[in-house]
Amino acid sequence: IPEFISIPSTIHDVIMARVDSLPNSAKEVLQAGSDVEREIGHDLIKKIAGRPEKELLYNLAVLKDSELLYERGIYPQSTYIFKHALTREVVYDSVLTQKKKKIHSEIGYAIENINDERLEEFYETLAFHFVQGEVWDKSFEYHVKAGIKARHAYSIQTAMNYFDRAKQIASQYDLKVSWKIQFDLLFERGRALMDMGQGIFALAEFKHAEKLAKQNRQSDLVTQVLFSEAAAAWQGHEINKMKTILDELESLVVHNADNLLGVISQQVWCFFGLGDLNSVLSKEREMCELITQTQNSEFAPQAAYNIGLFHRWRGDSDKSIETLESALPVLKTTATPVSYLGATFHYGLALGEQGKYQQAIDVLENGHKHGLESGERYTTCLLYTSDA
Repeated sequence: IPEFISIPSTIHDVIMARVDSLPNSAKEVLQAGSDVEREIGHDLIKKIAGRPEKELLYNLAVLKDSELLYERGIYPQSTYIFKHALTREVVYDSVLTQKKKKIHSEIGYAIENINDERLEEFYETLAFHFVQGEVWDKSFEYHVKAGIKARHAYSIQTAMNYFDRAKQIASQYDLKVSWKIQFDLLFERGRALMDMGQGIFALAEFKHAEKLAKQNRQSDLVTQVLFSEAAAAWQGHEINKMKTILDELESLVVHNADNLLGVISQQVWCFFGLGDLNSVLSKEREMCELITQTQNSEFAPQAAYNIGLFHRWRGDSDKSIETLESALPVLKTTATPVSYLGATFHYGLALGEQGKYQQAIDVLENGHKHGLESGERYTTCLLYTSDA
């Protein structure tokens, strides 16, 4: 409930007079419900009220008769709703602070218990209740999970808000959480910073994540982080750092063709950034040879994008279209918005260079729409101007 809402004293007094006239047991059920939200499912109110079913139903009937709550649905799948939002706010404010903390923590545990098979739907709610209940370990965990959920939905600023709150909780309290949830915070916050174009700051987060993965001897996670470090270094124009990272990464994955394709796909751009065109051409040849052996690699679409782009730069729009056309559907679901929109941009231009103007316009307009939905503004503007 927002702290800035001020309820006039006359309304407050009228509502409290009605609440105070209730039997104590009904009043306690109402107060417990006010800690949840305006709507409370029967299973949840049963968990947090801690009363036998018969007694709970009696108290709920009293609250309905008093017109403080009304019931929707059919018992036991019914939902109880505060008749007025102000009623809930006044009742919530009447609960003592210590009791509020206890109720909020009970609500969090009850939501976990009731919704264990679809817990992802409640990450944000759980983060809120465990903060209010001062259950800091769980609050940290659910802030991280809510942030990851928001980032995967392209709500980057929301994700950063959750990640930053998790970092604040970790800095203020002595938490007993798994190393993996700490890793997830560092890694996913780094990815969110990259989504915002802040590669240098992302690189710092990834370095901490790498250290944590190495301490726990998680070689797969070390590899995953190093890939992200290289991308962050490129985004932050730290090309020499990128080369150092990729050299280490290549030594780790040299016997894994799938991952090696990913390394070479980034080395191409690294040497391009260093102005070493001979190495660019050499790595491009390696990439073309390797992609035929690793078509199911998660890095194959990105490699295909690189190859298609180079074909277009050489003026071979036929090969560019052929390569990018097969890569785009996979890039849309697996790559970052920047990579997908970049591939769309060059695919559309290659079509235009062949005189297929309407098809090119359709491709660019679809890319423009995807860019707006994902929140990637810079590359979306590039598509828009090309479309024009």
